[in-house]
Amino acid sequence: METLITSGTIVWIVLAVMTVEAVVLARLIKSFPGILAGLGAGGSIVLALGASITNKGPVAIAACLGLSFLFHVVELYFWVKAFRQKASS
Repeated sequence: METLITSGTIVWIVLAVMTVEAVVLARLIKSFPGILAGLGAGGSIVLALGASITNKGPVAIAACLGLSFLFHVVELYFWVKAFRQKASS
């Protein structure tokens, strides 16, 4: 188990599970872009964890966290858009 974590393999397992989750949700949910943005944010944080575990350096970690921030902004856009559509109807 320790090797699974310290090698960073656990990160790829988590990302594979998140990919399956995205495929399943794409078939079930109409507002998929917002969900995809949320998964992108989470996936970026998982990548930052992997970069940290495997000692990729602060630039790689910061890049992953910056990407997560961008995904969160996109997710927020979809939430606001959905809220406004619901409020206007």
